[in-house]
Amino acid sequence: MSNTSKLELPLDDNNNLLRKSKLKKRIRTIVSSFQPLNNDKISLKKTENIPKDKIHIIENRFTTIKCIGSGGFGEVYLAKDNNQNDLLVAIKFERTDTQRPQLPIEKYVFEIMSKCIYIPRMFYFGTHNEYTVLAMDLLGPSVEDLLNFSGRKFTPKTICMIGEQILRSIEALHNHSLIHRDLKPDNFLFGLGLKSHIVHLIDFGLCKNYRHPLTYEHSLYRIGKTLTGTARYCSLYTHHGIEQSRRDDIQCLSYIIIYLAKGFLPWMSIKISNRKKRNEKLIEIKESLTVKELCQDLPYEFELFYKYSRTLSYTQRPDYGYLRNLLIAVINRLKQKFDYIYDWHLIVKMFKENLYAGRPILPPKRI
Repeated sequence: MSNTSKLELPLDDNNNLLRKSKLKKRIRTIVSSFQPLNNDKISLKKTENIPKDKIHIIENRFTTIKCIGSGGFGEVYLAKDNNQNDLLVAIKFERTDTQRPQLPIEKYVFEIMSKCIYIPRMFYFGTHNEYTVLAMDLLGPSVEDLLNFSGRKFTPKTICMIGEQILRSIEALHNHSLIHRDLKPDNFLFGLGLKSHIVHLIDFGLCKNYRHPLTYEHSLYRIGKTLTGTARYCSLYTHHGIEQSRRDDIQCLSYIIIYLAKGFLPWMSIKISNRKKRNEKLIEIKESLTVKELCQDLPYEFELFYKYSRTLSYTQRPDYGYLRNLLIAVINRLKQKFDYIYDWHLIVKMFKENLYAGRPILPPKRI
């Protein structure tokens, strides 16, 4: 029986207390991801069960606990910082002999973006044995995780609150002469504790200067570039091998907004194993869809956002204020507030209310 179906079981009179206790434990697991986190009070009792070759003591400061993720660069570990009262942090490991190292690029971005609240903090950068390591803020669930938790579709209000913060992080990056080049829901994470309402941008290994950081001379227009980023969200210019600039990050964000509103993008249904042929089909679908078809049943402002992203020239500075106003206009038109109360907060609230009232945690499914 799946976890969802278990949560839907009614509470009968005979086993009310027993089932209530079990459901309480399950719901705590779900809710814990969205509660403020006190790093000083987290129990680390199971550390001794981790295989010895997975435990690392770095600079007599960081003690790794367990692997919590991996990517093209290497692995991410949960660790505690002995210099900060056993504060929990995330540490990225990348082999020093990798052909295209990404962590040095991330270090550079973290340093120049250190004052941006939408970028996590970096605590340490160095080498450990055959690895380059980078310690940073431990963050919470990603936007993709929360989309799954919320039934694969967000309300316009939640999308606009997320999108507005993403736009601010992108603008900050662009103001420092950088473009991200791999924007996707997995790379936007909510903070923990007092920062649990803030969307953080991560994974800067593919970042690049689109202009000289001192002279502001824009990079030259080039063609024949290989695809960099995630094909699902990248711009049509990127598909056609054109050098990326600020406009590509903006067009990428427009696809993400549509994805969060619909729970899918039309080209996600492609079932072709060959990457080259799959990308060719993806480009074909992206180019063949009209704006009306792509943005059908969505707020008109989302359509304007996408249209604007397609009008930007290679060197043009995006009008971030105009785009932010489009998102805020949706919230205002719906007579709602930018209060950082997201969809999953309402779901968790419903879980709790149903639990303590003795009702099924989730409403019964309609047949």
